Amino acid sequence: MLAGFPGKYRQTLAFDEIEFSPFCAAGIKVHYAQHDYFTCQFEREFWVKSFGAEESAKHLEPMLGGMSGGPAFVDRGLSWELGGIIYQHSPDFDILRLRPVTLINPDGTLKTQY
Repeated sequence: MLAGFPGKYRQTLAFDEIEFSPFCAAGIKVHYAQHDYFTCQFEREFWVKSFGAEESAKHLEPMLGGMSGGPAFVDRGLSWELGGIIYQHSPDFDILRLRPVTLINPDGTLKTQY
């Protein structure tokens, strides 16, 4: 499961107030994995409506930029485990790149040695 706050869906309500509309996608497969990153590709033809939306999610605006830093969780049956952090979106191929949680230091920085 992926989560984030795409820039396209942020709204400035006042000079000191921003509304972050969240985006969440569940059931995303890992398509490619290396020791320092893994990728997930959106398959919009399989998206379904959510939150009572009348329109199918495959018609959502494809701009998901701004999700960097968002978490990716692994379904472990009775719990969700943090698996990685989003760091890049390729809009041409609808692919997200993520860093595995094993590369994140306790202070939130990335390890320099992979």
